[in-house]
Amino acid sequence: MKNIKLKAAVLSSVMVLALSVTACNKDGGGEGTGTTDRQSAAPMGTVEPVNTEDNSLTVPENSTEKTNPPEESAATNTEPAPSETELTQKQETEPIVTTTPPPAEISPVEPPPETANKASQIAAAQVGKMFKLGGASPEQGFDNSGIVYYALTQSGIKCPRTAPEMSKIGEKKTADKLQAGDIAFFNMDNAEKTLFVALYIGEGKAVISTDEDQPVKIVDINSVWYKNAFAYGISPQA
Repeated sequence: MKNIKLKAAVLSSVMVLALSVTACNKDGGGEGTGTTDRQSAAPMGTVEPVNTEDNSLTVPENSTEKTNPPEESAATNTEPAPSETELTQKQETEPIVTTTPPPAEISPVEPPPETANKASQIAAAQVGKMFKLGGASPEQGFDNSGIVYYALTQSGIKCPRTAPEMSKIGEKKTADKLQAGDIAFFNMDNAEKTLFVALYIGEGKAVISTDEDQPVKIVDINSVWYKNAFAYGISPQA
């Protein structure tokens, strides 16, 4: 009877021990599974610590990010300067514009001194010739414009025949500006119409032919009568 009780106690102890071992195995397996689950549940975005010793930034080879090249400055002119040959060709192909200057104003040309002196000498050589209305030669005689016309044309100076025409051939000048060979114009009482003309021969003297009863003569234009009658003088064109 005692042996039966002892066996029952041993069997009970063995069963308890077996149950304890089984429970321990279950507890250990559960802990291992939990650890694995916890590791699997860790977030995928975990960032590894950066190596602070290397300051360079490594770009992955398979990176899809594109780096745009820097835009070229609009102010930078990369076009090369034209060569001297290109500039010459460009100048040759461009049309040449020429501008014709307006014609210069031609002033009357006064006769040279020798020509004017010759006219004065020719006029003075006619002193004593008779007055003739409309005359313009030593053979015919002279009127006031005839003696002027003859002396100037014989010395090679162009001159019209009548006093009104002579008044239009040059610029007017005062008595103190007269030179040998100039035409002196006279009128009376400031009349607009010229009374007569004479050829100035210098030193205040002029050759005239105005009176029917008097021959060609030389007068002093600075005398009172002629000074008051003087209108203006003109240098004939050569």
